[in-house]
Amino acid sequence: MLTVDEQVVADVLAILEGCYLRPDDWQTPYGPMFSLGNKRSKVPDDLTADELAVLRAIAPHLPDRRLRIQALDVIAFRASGGDRFTGYLAMATAVADGLEDIELDRDNIDQCERAIVVALHFQGAVGKQGQRIENVLLARLLSSDDVTECVTISDLFLGHSRARGSASYIALHFRQLAGGVDGGVARTLREAGAHWHDIAGNMVAAFDDVAWVVESLIAEAHGLLASEKRDAPLHASDALERALATLRTIPKPERAARGLTGADEKIKAGIDAATALAQRVLTVVREEETDLTDQANKVRDVVRGRKIEEAVQILLRPLELANYDTIRTAAAAAVQNSVASLFPTIHFAADGRIAARTNQTSGEAEYGVPGHVWSLMMDVYERRVNLLVTGRIIPAWQVMSTEHKLRVNDFHALTRLSPIVPPGREYSIAQALAYGYNGDFFTAAQLLAPQVENLVRVHLANAGVRTRSHDGGVQNEIGLSSLMEREEASAVFGADLAFEIRALFCSALGPNLRNEYAHGLVNDRGRSAPAAVYAWWLVWKIVELHFVNAFHDLDSADAREPSGPTVDAESPSP
Repeated sequence: MLTVDEQVVADVLAILEGCYLRPDDWQTPYGPMFSLGNKRSKVPDDLTADELAVLRAIAPHLPDRRLRIQALDVIAFRASGGDRFTGYLAMATAVADGLEDIELDRDNIDQCERAIVVALHFQGAVGKQGQRIENVLLARLLSSDDVTECVTISDLFLGHSRARGSASYIALHFRQLAGGVDGGVARTLREAGAHWHDIAGNMVAAFDDVAWVVESLIAEAHGLLASEKRDAPLHASDALERALATLRTIPKPERAARGLTGADEKIKAGIDAATALAQRVLTVVREEETDLTDQANKVRDVVRGRKIEEAVQILLRPLELANYDTIRTAAAAAVQNSVASLFPTIHFAADGRIAARTNQTSGEAEYGVPGHVWSLMMDVYERRVNLLVTGRIIPAWQVMSTEHKLRVNDFHALTRLSPIVPPGREYSIAQALAYGYNGDFFTAAQLLAPQVENLVRVHLANAGVRTRSHDGGVQNEIGLSSLMEREEASAVFGADLAFEIRALFCSALGPNLRNEYAHGLVNDRGRSAPAAVYAWWLVWKIVELHFVNAFHDLDSADAREPSGPTVDAESPSP
């Protein structure tokens, strides 16, 4: 008989409490709450054989439902062969038991998703418990008037292609819910309804939902412009950007059937008008300054104990984008006073490769800047990145990630509303941001680099910039570095953001993340590199930034619009 020491029990439970669940990650379902470089909190993989024996002894008797299910899941995860099947059956059964009556908070939904993922892998008796969980969740969705609960269950089903046979009923339920609410909540419900109508094969209803969302965004923008609020033009232009992006998911014949012929031109005119008003606001609006220093302990003190909304603002707002004009002016002045700039310079990558050469007399320029000046700008930029990541971003994130759990769906709620995120990429960017928030900056940066490239390509194409090359009748997408060489990039994204993208993702003299990740040049030492952390922070910041494309070219955008009846597919299963 196993004698259980109270201190060992406390240590084992502390490990369970000190990790978070990745419900859709089959290989590594549990991650550390804290992770920085080589330091992290313990995870189930760290449990010793003796600690596992203790966990098996106490798991059935744990009074807390969530902790009991987590313990059963960890036991199964660490088992093998038949013991693993038996363990997962116990976990899935524990999730299904009493599911009808509990409150579906975020932790309970995550455990439901984990059980469904497990059931899809094991089938048999475990699969039956997964189906039982799906049936209970479906019944709750169809009978609930709680918008958050319905949308959360819907996202779970969409992410794993579940409940497809009930798609029509789910779509109609979302329409009914949308009829009782206003604004953004109603749009979220109609967007979800469009997904389910699409799955059900009812494209007429799906495009009706999408068209309703477009008209709702336009109406909201007009209402904002009619108000006297100072920041109304900013929010109105954001709403119109989203309206235009959403409209482009509807084929033109379907637009005509819904009275939306020429809507893109009207929306574009509205964006221009709202942007003109917004520019006046931007000349007088200044973000309040937070008393933060580069000392990490002071940053932690400022963030600690804050609500999540306040903590996010402290993480994102006090730090501005790199100021292109300031950095270029300072670099040019330093070059004039430096004898070293007269000589050729070889620049080495982290793995010892010669990444670039600069020479004041060569006349070579990068992004319109003399090579020797650009080289110094990259030195300044990388020092800035290192200081901000070490002194401000990481300390703020450490406190935030310890005190507040944010998951993919939380970031998805942000990306769905961001005018800069291209349609159909909301979930992918949200997933990358969630990886970074949970401490996996390496994976986050790898996922974000190609998404930044797509974001740049979409907005440049919508501005009439050629983003494809033609070779022997074959169309090829132009790469990020070449796209950012276009002068229009600074016009569309602004000089500062364009500089950030060029410096961080493109330039051979900078971190060059797009090239480094695309060609497998980052080794294990780069897992916690400041550039990866900064890339995660930068994308989160621009997702929340005010953005309008002042150079919309409707004819160019038409070439990339769908030609047949289709709407956005559901969020992909990770």
